Amino acid sequence: MSRASRVVLAFLVAAAACACAGPMPEITPLASAAREGDAQTIAAMVAAGQDPNGVDPGGNHWTPLLHAIHKGRRPAIDALLATGADVHKKSGELSPLMMAVGNGQADMVRRLLAVGADPRADGPGIFPAAVAGGALTDIENPLLGRCNVDVVKALLDHDPSLRLPRNARGHLSLLFARLNNCEDVLRLARWG
Repeated sequence: MSRASRVVLAFLVAAAACACAGPMPEITPLASAAREGDAQTIAAMVAAGQDPNGVDPGGNHWTPLLHAIHKGRRPAIDALLATGADVHKKSGELSPLMMAVGNGQADMVRRLLAVGADPRADGPGIFPAAVAGGALTDIENPLLGRCNVDVVKALLDHDPSLRLPRNARGHLSLLFARLNNCEDVLRLARWG
């Protein structure tokens, strides 16, 4: 078994262990509406005083915007942005733009960039995440073996000067792009 196969296998075993860890941690009612894509409920809850930037009391401490992006709920994202969700608010190191990039959601990336998300605000990690494609997977959204050329293009259309860092992160992102046979991504990626 090759080293790359062992890395992927180890990742899959870890993901399976997470799946058996138990029920989803407590989330706010607004985050629940965001995960369901319920734009009307979101608007009503925010109008009634719910904070569109409030974080979950347990678990991952995500904002409703992160939940909506994670589930790919465009109506919820639009409702949250219209009611004051902060496109820059992070949960730890995870920004809404990084969530969209990591999930391979080019339309969400474009939407977030259009309302002021900054691909440089996440440091040098966002472009390598886009190039790596399926390397940034999640138990609810398996992305292994996926090329995210549209995400890379969206980022480069917004900021043509984005480059891969000349470090392990940059090399690893290219490794995943090569393993996934992402020729278009490899043609677009440039070293800093």
